[in-house]
Amino acid sequence: MTAFIRLILSSKEYYKVLPYILHLKPLGIWFSGEDCIIYFPAETKEHLSGFKFDEISWEPASIPSKTLPFKPYFRVTLVSRPEKFWHKSRHVKILLGPAFGTAEHPTTARMIKIILGLKKYKSCIDFGAGTGILGLVFEKITRGRCYYVEIDPLALDNLRANLAMNRSKGCIVKLEDVKLSEVILANVYLETIINNIDILLSKKPKLLVLSGIRASDDLTLLQKRLAICSLYEDDGWLTCVALPRGIN
Repeated sequence: MTAFIRLILSSKEYYKVLPYILHLKPLGIWFSGEDCIIYFPAETKEHLSGFKFDEISWEPASIPSKTLPFKPYFRVTLVSRPEKFWHKSRHVKILLGPAFGTAEHPTTARMIKIILGLKKYKSCIDFGAGTGILGLVFEKITRGRCYYVEIDPLALDNLRANLAMNRSKGCIVKLEDVKLSEVILANVYLETIINNIDILLSKKPKLLVLSGIRASDDLTLLQKRLAICSLYEDDGWLTCVALPRGIN
């Protein structure tokens, strides 16, 4: 039997104490709903006196399968052979947390591939930003400005931490507060895109990159407002590159 310390924090608490948590070199982390469960070796007990924790014993084989080797963030590599002046911009770091967007989902991975080709654009809205990964990649690739739109309180904590860690010059805003944007990035369900299409198009975008659309979804309503230039399918999910109707 192996002894461990198990610390359960809310997501908000997790981000507040993250630097101290890293200093203690935890063994694993598991997100369950709104809670963050962190595992430490038993000898860490004296350093956790300010927290509520419990001591548990496990057979090695009984450790929860969702417990991850403790890495506080994913590192997303943007270019394998960086061009001149890109040596400081090769990676985007994304903290583990409850928000969506770690480059592992096929929709996120496809959108990142598309964003890598958008160097000429200088402003974007990351609508339904989640971790902020799409906007952060846009910022790194274009040196442009990103406006991050997110309403989920749990995701917002993660988003703020990611922007700070990547030294983002972007800002978290309400969608109605953005006047103009060259690019719209949205990895959300089709229903959310349709419900917000009027206000998104009011930002006068030159290009929209949309994902989170199921392959079984009916695109008729979307195509009434947008001209789809490219359409990709990955594991049952669609990603499209589109122009507002009337723009060649």
